[in-house]
Amino acid sequence: MVFTTEALLTGHEGWVRSLIRLDERHLLSTSDDTTIRQWDMTTGRVVRVFTGHTDVVRQAARLNSDFFLSASFDRTLRLWNFKTGETERILEGHTSAVRVILPLDKPYVLSGSEDETLRLWNLDTGRVERVITGHTEWVNGVIRTDENHVLSGSGDFTLRLWNIHTWETERIFEGHTHWVAGVAPVDRHRALSAGSDKEVRLWDLAAGKTLRIFHGHTEAVRCAVRFNYDSVISASFDKTLRLWELETGNCLAVHPLDEVPLTLEAVDQTQLAVGSETGKIHLMRITP
Repeated sequence: MVFTTEALLTGHEGWVRSLIRLDERHLLSTSDDTTIRQWDMTTGRVVRVFTGHTDVVRQAARLNSDFFLSASFDRTLRLWNFKTGETERILEGHTSAVRVILPLDKPYVLSGSEDETLRLWNLDTGRVERVITGHTEWVNGVIRTDENHVLSGSGDFTLRLWNIHTWETERIFEGHTHWVAGVAPVDRHRALSAGSDKEVRLWDLAAGKTLRIFHGHTEAVRCAVRFNYDSVISASFDKTLRLWELETGNCLAVHPLDEVPLTLEAVDQTQLAVGSETGKIHLMRITP
């Protein structure tokens, strides 16, 4: 498999922390430079810069065509208006950096923080409705696995499956030997985790067990996502991207970079957006 950079989006002045595909043309990025940028991928130009956070913007999440949310190391979440570029609401309550955010059924949203908690917010009121405890280190990732559960990953080396009706832990996933950098969905029955132990793991959500370990990276894995139907792509501090076969764990390709890739977003079945430590965003095509 061949990785080809088709375009380079430049403008951020710090690490690119997260990327979100908005549609076939537009991409949203968050950065250590405290800004969020909306890009036109066809022209490579910035459509809008969203400013207001006072520290690293760790993640963003789209609510609908009008609004999105962001999570920041300034301990807040912000609700933004796409059209005006203005902050509609600031959510305060976490006692440390907010690292992740996940929209749930309206009007609720879930956030995870370095204060070791998950918090359930009501966007209509801007208030915390529940503080969810269990992790013993920062929360680094959270995804919805089905209509009844979310999965979180933490610096305590574990993942937890939570029941969203009771907010009790149903299952603890153990296996990583260092902090969990992120989690990503595969299907209703499986999920991926990226670890600082240099591993990517595929998990059976019902059994709570590791189905497969993807070995090969020589430094901490920053991010791993499903790509296409049958592949996984991972990004590591070893300055490589690796393409894996999902069902076997075989490494299909290794693509070296001149900088550390930090975050990945599938644009379509053959195109990948890669955010880096230098503030650049690579739009890459992957072909046989």
